[in-house]
Amino acid sequence: MKKSKLLILIGIISISLSTSGCDSLRGFFNISKKSEGDYYSADTSTDTYYKYSSYNIYGIHYPNAVGDLNVLVIPVTIKGYEVNATEENRERIEKAYFGSEKDTGWESVASYYYTSSYGQLNITGTVTEWYECGKSMTELYDGSDSSLGSVSLLRDAVNWAVTTQGIDKTKYDTDNDGYMDAVMLIYSAPDFSHWDEYKEYYNNNMMDLFYEQFPEADLFWAFTYWDQRLDQRDFTWSGSNPYPHGYCFISYDFMDEASSDSDRSNDIEIDAHTFIHEFGHILGLDDYYDYDGIHSPLCGVDMMDLNVGDHNAFTKYALGWTTPYVVNNDCTITIGPESTTGDAIIVTPSSKNFNGSAFSEYFILELITTDGLWKQDSRHAYSNGVQAYTSYGIRIMHVDARLVNYYSGTFASSLNYTNYGQLDFYASNTPSRGYDYYNGKYSASSLKTDFISMIPATNSFSEFQTMNIYYASSDQLFKRGDYFDATSYNKFFNNGKMHDGSTFNYRITIDSCSSSSATISFKVK
Repeated sequence: MKKSKLLILIGIISISLSTSGCDSLRGFFNISKKSEGDYYSADTSTDTYYKYSSYNIYGIHYPNAVGDLNVLVIPVTIKGYEVNATEENRERIEKAYFGSEKDTGWESVASYYYTSSYGQLNITGTVTEWYECGKSMTELYDGSDSSLGSVSLLRDAVNWAVTTQGIDKTKYDTDNDGYMDAVMLIYSAPDFSHWDEYKEYYNNNMMDLFYEQFPEADLFWAFTYWDQRLDQRDFTWSGSNPYPHGYCFISYDFMDEASSDSDRSNDIEIDAHTFIHEFGHILGLDDYYDYDGIHSPLCGVDMMDLNVGDHNAFTKYALGWTTPYVVNNDCTITIGPESTTGDAIIVTPSSKNFNGSAFSEYFILELITTDGLWKQDSRHAYSNGVQAYTSYGIRIMHVDARLVNYYSGTFASSLNYTNYGQLDFYASNTPSRGYDYYNGKYSASSLKTDFISMIPATNSFSEFQTMNIYYASSDQLFKRGDYFDATSYNKFFNNGKMHDGSTFNYRITIDSCSSSSATISFKVK
């Protein structure tokens, strides 16, 4: 699956959100206990820092993940593919972004995020008429930098929308920061993976030759990018004149992915999976799969992995949608399904190394079911072959979202907040993008320092860590009577220690588990 490939060009940039007052950073690492005792509810103030980290490093802004977002969608006619630029397809694009379950057969971008955020993110917007860019795929592609053709198109398309479609840009800057919330460019040419030539070269293991013969394929796929206006060309922006910044470049034909699979054709009329995934990047979320092609940290099952199911508990916490329980001592906690209740549990070593934010290192537990946003993908495999879990269970994930100063190597918990512009994420699900790799500490034979990875109940470390295509299955979810500790699952630790060097000294036991609730005990060993 092709997602945010162009992010490679600017490094590890696709995590973070957008604007808020700097004063709120002062309390970022404070723990706000909402109930005293052996566990408490986490603070939700983590959202603020998430917005500022990438902005200060890379000059990127992200829209708020809570509240209203107004999105401008511009269908783009590519020369040679005018036949696809129909009113019917324009209306289908509108349904893919803003329609109901009845319109699509599953979800639209707006309905998905409204549900996933528990009603906290409301996406609205406008779909313009087709914009005739006057260029073919070859003419639009710029061989020196595969992003330039789309950035130029973004600027031209928005100017066209303002001058001919009556678009008021200020209505698409809901936080009044001088940047439009998001622009979607939906092109009328097919995605390169749907070309007959691609299928032929792929089946014959001749992909290098394919890219040599068709360099424009480096542009015509699904990705998210940002116009950073580094050249200052026509560069005047303010709350009264916001400019387009974050945008997605996606083929119209992703709407038909479901119909290409007979198993799913009766369920989905307009497939929004890829559009939903790419919008996650607009909010600042990274891809959770491994670009190096070494291993499968989340085994494909996540909206930001291979476009399947709901967002996970960490993602929702980091976006400010949930307040997980945090284990403080021996205790027992009962939770409902994460997809419908937002319940999740964070547990760290009893040394209390949790810094009170999503941007720390910990294990996070959630109850996965086959309802809610999991329903469709648990019943039918996605077009890439990945299927969500087909039964309920507890998913345990190891999160290392610590922020590190790339210049000094100091972690964020000890940094003066005035230096937050120098911070980035220490870990990555792509080894070559992690801090250790850049500093010569990474070894291909060592345990991966993942940003987020699941712990399979099957304890299947070898497949999990050595296979690029290794899909999750329901037997990897923890059920009643299962337990997890550093001794039994020692392969997922470095000598029983977490990435930060602390010893994980809890034993986690699943006391009961059903599709409606789970009771879990935590005991310090």
